[in-house]
Amino acid sequence: EGPEPAFRESTRDLVEAAWKLRDEMQAANAVVRARGHAARSARGAMAPGVGVEAAVDYGRPNALFTPPVDEFRTSWNVSAVVSWSPDGTWSASRAKERALAQEAEAKAQRDQLKDFIRIEVVRAEAAYRASLESVRAAKRQVDAAEEAYAAKRRGFEVGISNVVEVIDSETDVNRARLALIDAAARLRVRESALRTAIGEHLWE
Repeated sequence: EGPEPAFRESTRDLVEAAWKLRDEMQAANAVVRARGHAARSARGAMAPGVGVEAAVDYGRPNALFTPPVDEFRTSWNVSAVVSWSPDGTWSASRAKERALAQEAEAKAQRDQLKDFIRIEVVRAEAAYRASLESVRAAKRQVDAAEEAYAAKRRGFEVGISNVVEVIDSETDVNRARLALIDAAARLRVRESALRTAIGEHLWE
């Protein structure tokens, strides 16, 4: 008997939920994506540049026609220009190396954050599960103390127990009830801590 657990998911499921929900994890993923885009852009800058030009000429005479004819004629041309610069390639290569290094750094920082979050969730869940068992144990203690108190009262009514025993038994009941209240309060605190570790916004 006792309170039902607020979390029925496995530890792994809770950790994976935290990786999705935690704001700092989302920010780390965004940084990794941005660094990846920058690295791909830097790699593209190393390729030769290609330019395309097109022109249309409507002239009288049109110089592209031979022999020249005294009448309007239309001509067109399309040309492609490939450009490549050793200096530009070297600069792009350096930029690519910097971008790849920054991307690797962002991934390493994200992995460290994932480890930190995993440890935080595992610890918070363990504390919550322990508090849940404490509440259940305290509830059993209250039930036992109340049964003992009821037995002492019945014994007092028939002359088997004295008043001191009844008072002591009642004190045990009150002590057990206070312990249950304290355990329940700790359970609520640790439940909130676990929800925070997962990434639930308790104020929403």
